[in-house]
Amino acid sequence: MRGATYSFDIFDTCLIRSCGFSHNVFDLLAIKVLGEKSDWNQRADFVNIRLKAEKQIRNQKEEEITLQEIYNLCDFSGITDVSPEKIAEMEMEIEKKVLVPVYSIKKSIAKLHSLGINIYYISDMYLPQEFIKEILQRYGFLEKGDKIYVSCTSGKTKQDGSLFDLVAQENNINFHNWEHWGDNKHSDYLIPKKKGIKAHLVKHKFSKYEKNILSLHLFQDSLINQRLAGIQKAIRLSEKPSKKTDLAIDVIIPTLVSFVFKILLNAQKEGITHLYFLSRDGALPYHIASLFQEYFPNIELKYFYTSRSALYFPGIQSTSIESLAELFGSMKGKKLFEIFIDKTNIDITPFLAKEKLTQTIDTELQGYTLLKELYNNKSFIKKLNDEHQRQKDLVIKYFIQTEIASQTHKNGLVDIRGTRKCHQIINQILINNNFPQIKGYYWEVTENRRQIKDAGEYFAEFHSERFQFNTQEFKYIENLYSVIEQYICATGTSRTIAYKEENGNILPIFEPNSESDIKKELFYLHKKVADLYIYHYKENRLFLHNSEISYLTQYNLIKFAHLPYKSDLIALTNITTNDSRFDYSYLIKKYSFADLLKRRFNMNEWIRGSICYSIYYWTGEKIGRAIVNKILKNSQ
Repeated sequence: MRGATYSFDIFDTCLIRSCGFSHNVFDLLAIKVLGEKSDWNQRADFVNIRLKAEKQIRNQKEEEITLQEIYNLCDFSGITDVSPEKIAEMEMEIEKKVLVPVYSIKKSIAKLHSLGINIYYISDMYLPQEFIKEILQRYGFLEKGDKIYVSCTSGKTKQDGSLFDLVAQENNINFHNWEHWGDNKHSDYLIPKKKGIKAHLVKHKFSKYEKNILSLHLFQDSLINQRLAGIQKAIRLSEKPSKKTDLAIDVIIPTLVSFVFKILLNAQKEGITHLYFLSRDGALPYHIASLFQEYFPNIELKYFYTSRSALYFPGIQSTSIESLAELFGSMKGKKLFEIFIDKTNIDITPFLAKEKLTQTIDTELQGYTLLKELYNNKSFIKKLNDEHQRQKDLVIKYFIQTEIASQTHKNGLVDIRGTRKCHQIINQILINNNFPQIKGYYWEVTENRRQIKDAGEYFAEFHSERFQFNTQEFKYIENLYSVIEQYICATGTSRTIAYKEENGNILPIFEPNSESDIKKELFYLHKKVADLYIYHYKENRLFLHNSEISYLTQYNLIKFAHLPYKSDLIALTNITTNDSRFDYSYLIKKYSFADLLKRRFNMNEWIRGSICYSIYYWTGEKIGRAIVNKILKNSQ
């Protein structure tokens, strides 16, 4: 390795553009020069002038052209008064913002640097050499002793081989002791190979999900599918390889970002001034919304500590046995002591014999009989009523403290999915205390949701019962509820189970031992990917097309829900899911063939994911996907 010469192409090798392709830089330039509300036809003409000028100067010169020469031929009169010189500067500003380093290439170069080897960066490019040097320095590619050769500065090109000759002559390099990496088959592979250079063809491919987006040729004018796929590819390749990162950038974050931006637009339209994101599912949407705050200065974003455990019991209208039985739902297979702790935070050990508290309930009748026995205990009734009133008082105090209960603000709440029961309880408590109701925002509402007349106005991206009216693939989104709640919206933080009062302040009480280091790391990863994605979402001006983008991102969500890849499923392993404090299982698991036939699944896991994961394990992914596809077709 020592004594050899190593060189790298720059564009599409060391650096890639988050806009997907180089021509999309000019669409972004047109928006920057003419404005976000400019006429599309003017922007199309602007881009056409820029492209024709480059083509014209290339036809006039044999050697590489410069950016200045391109703009010397640009006549934007009638479209803008901005000078060509200023527009050239703006083009370079955009390039700075969309160029992203490739992790794998940077890592390889860093290894060579650690061995004391200097690198030659060689590029056929019209952008100024000093500009390119600045970008390479910013991303840590350049070290002392490295050299840059750019065709527009040297007058030589890789395309005809003359730039390789120049590098060899100036640095006394033997072609046969030289290795070069680049993406262009002609300039970076065939030409250097003819000279005796050991050439390596670099291909930074789009992922399967990114190819899905590129295949959707729905927006030929704006080419937003190219920009979206470009963002996803750029972030994926700029980060250390990880199946969790890939799933986050190709499926999770793009879908959530479009949803959150829709929420903010609707809340702005509705005149909502305060938006409350319910813990813990609302943590990632809250973070995403905060990154768009500059576009919605009149909406204050708040994180609201609550949960079903904190609201359901104080939200019941009475403490009758019928109300409590409805709150508990099915008691079969559970223990009465655990049900009370989980649903009411009440310890019933003083009121019932130990064997009855801890026995597993075999039938619903048995559970109801145990409840009736409790209700015959006057001390229990007093404890139940006192605790219900105490928790109700704390809830309304917390509502007032956080100003979700307000006579002056117009509020809204954000949750991810569900029956809207929490929304109904919140609004009922507000009404009972003479405060106005608030609107709810959901990614998905279930078929058995509370209706508008009972729970108030809401906005939802998906209504689960309507999946059945759509394509066969679309219906599988409904089965993602565990993935959404336990993976996509995982935070790893403790669950709020009640409230307490300390020094005049109402504080959340958290469930003991409910934190998860694995989910904390996942939340950190999702926030990091969201930060990167939204930065490029803004720079690529995709928020101007958010409604259209949502269709593209949902397409990949559908593909994931219908037939996930093995890498997707590996990302989901070791993630726990639960329906109560006492019932934990894994989100997906590997089953034996016998267990699959007997359908021995846990109700809280992603069953479809477990089935695919198991079949891929037995047969390999390629054959497994074919098997699952055939099963699906036969079942339709």
